[in-house]
Amino acid sequence: MRMYSQSLRSAQNSVRAWLQDRALKVEDMHVHQWVIITDIKALYRKLVNELDAQRNPDWLHDDIAPLHFSRLSGMDFTIVMAMPSGSAFSAELEELAVLGARQFIGIFDAIGVGIGSGKLVHVENVLCSDGVSLRYSMGHTEINASYRLSKFIHALLNMEEIKYGEARAGGIDTPYLITGNDLNYMERNGIHVLSSNISVLYSFCYYAGLECCALGIVSEDLKLKPRIPCDKIYTEITSMLKKHILELALL
Repeated sequence: MRMYSQSLRSAQNSVRAWLQDRALKVEDMHVHQWVIITDIKALYRKLVNELDAQRNPDWLHDDIAPLHFSRLSGMDFTIVMAMPSGSAFSAELEELAVLGARQFIGIFDAIGVGIGSGKLVHVENVLCSDGVSLRYSMGHTEINASYRLSKFIHALLNMEEIKYGEARAGGIDTPYLITGNDLNYMERNGIHVLSSNISVLYSFCYYAGLECCALGIVSEDLKLKPRIPCDKIYTEITSMLKKHILELALL
């Protein structure tokens, strides 16, 4: 793992100071090797309830982005709510990595680019186009999901007969100020969904030598209407993870 960068050292110092001030140990944070992370509050609540997770009130961002931990079938894992913006989310990822996170399964809200709301996509790769992702990508504008995790998630989705598509994601700093030129750029580069958090996750894990893959749940589309509720997808994904959580430990 490339743990010698200035930002990761800064995160390490920040975490160390936090723990010392509160007389806590690293293990008190309950950050396990496997992390399920989402920026969708309704899905987060469902995951926490169905996966029998306990809240950690000592987590650094408990008031904004709470962290829960669980053990099912002997497998320890962490469920965490993503911070609400690209730069804050990147700081959260750095702290999770310092505390022991090594594999991330992300499930994020996404804005569709002509594929319609209410759809589930597996994000095969991202085109880094937002500021935070470009900072981590070290000149690599296209970053793929981890092959091992993607293969596993594909197998589960197919086994559970959950409908999904493949997508390329793009990160954008101002998704609600998109112009016609922005849309042309997306179409020209084959971008199907927008999510700065997916882009940041992929670029950070590439930078830090960690594994990740992500699913995008399209809550709205830039072109197609109307907006479609995604509750059914939340239930399907939660049920899938609960049923197969032990298999993660066997990867």
